[in-house]
Amino acid sequence: MKVELKGWKAVVVIIIVAVVVIFRYQSQTKELNTQGAKEVERWMFYDYARKALPAMQKAMADPKNNKEYLEKSAHNLTTAKFEVLSITRHGLGDEAVAKVTIKFKEGGSEKGTKTIYLKMTHSLVAGWRVTFETGKISYYLAAF
Repeated sequence: MKVELKGWKAVVVIIIVAVVVIFRYQSQTKELNTQGAKEVERWMFYDYARKALPAMQKAMADPKNNKEYLEKSAHNLTTAKFEVLSITRHGLGDEAVAKVTIKFKEGGSEKGTKTIYLKMTHSLVAGWRVTFETGKISYYLAAF
């Protein structure tokens, strides 16, 4: 059996494929702005905790003299020190590079904004996940 798509049938098939691709891209973009933002916040928290851990381990060697430092560190780890302002993405399908703008806060005072680029993957079961931090070039190359 041979299927030939010519004329108006080919146009209909192209339109259907385009609508499916656009719908999938739009639904992933909406999900990226909600679930993706939560995943970025989780990744930032883990990254911050990973950087703070060596200093906390040194302080725990002498906990009596470093009680205030340890309490402050524990408080800082449990409170949000940043806010995701925007997420945009380049790439089609289940892999994308996201440009994330974050506003940092330290003790109630603004510490400025920073733009980071994150490689993200999407699955129907797990949703959006941050794979690793990448560079600006990867973000713009993913557009092609």
